[in-house]
Amino acid sequence: MDQAQKLRQLVERKRQDLLKPKFKVITISSGKGGVGKTSFVVNLATSLAKRGLKVGILDADFGMANVDIMFGCLSKNNIFDVFSGNKTLSEIIIRTEEGIEIIPGGSGLNKIYNIDEEKKTTTYTTILRILQL
Repeated sequence: MDQAQKLRQLVERKRQDLLKPKFKVITISSGKGGVGKTSFVVNLATSLAKRGLKVGILDADFGMANVDIMFGCLSKNNIFDVFSGNKTLSEIIIRTEEGIEIIPGGSGLNKIYNIDEEKKTTTYTTILRILQL
């Protein structure tokens, strides 16, 4: 072993640490409504937050979004405000008493499907960046 071997090993370990994901994404979905997805998400998020983990929820139900309501936080803004350019993502995030950050979906937002792909991609990228902090 030469003098720099230990340093190379330290650098390699640090490089491996940087390649590890900084966050995990858990997706809850179903092809049928009314099966308890929102209740499950709220309970899972609360459980994880109580264990000291930082938790963020993107309520992507654009027809009947109500994660914010289940936490007792009625949102004035939602993800559509970001897509349309009226608000930034940080302006719409709600923080619950449990410390969970919610990106509200909104209800009856059929017009979200008419937003151009570039704006959708930019917003999704921003969402992922914020959730990993």
